[in-house]
Amino acid sequence: MDRGLDHARSLLGRTYLRMGDPVRAMGEFEQRRAMTIGSSADVPVAHALAGRRKEALAGLQRLLDEARDRYVSPYDIATIYAALDEPEAALGSLERALALRDPMLHLLRVDPTLDGLRAEPRFAALAAWFSRSPS
Repeated sequence: MDRGLDHARSLLGRTYLRMGDPVRAMGEFEQRRAMTIGSSADVPVAHALAGRRKEALAGLQRLLDEARDRYVSPYDIATIYAALDEPEAALGSLERALALRDPMLHLLRVDPTLDGLRAEPRFAALAAWFSRSPS
């Protein structure tokens, strides 16, 4: 109900994505006033899941460019690659996330954006490492 609760908008938008409604998801993302945890990948992921590959790649490139000057979560980058159905790049980004102890890794086993990677041996190794690692 609070229009300024950007984290709730992020979560609602991600829910719409999982329900197969990227248009409503984008509506929520566009109403945010500030970035929230994990939100830098929301719009490119929505574009990818909506079949707008060109826009998704542009968003990905923007984040990769920003990563030269500031920290950009490799986990977020991985979710974009996963949504673009580029498993090798997604897994490489997840491995970087692990090396950097990215705080978003706690979502590794439940993030639906990564569902297409779960059968990959590299993903299984990441999930296994994360499962046995003390937090």
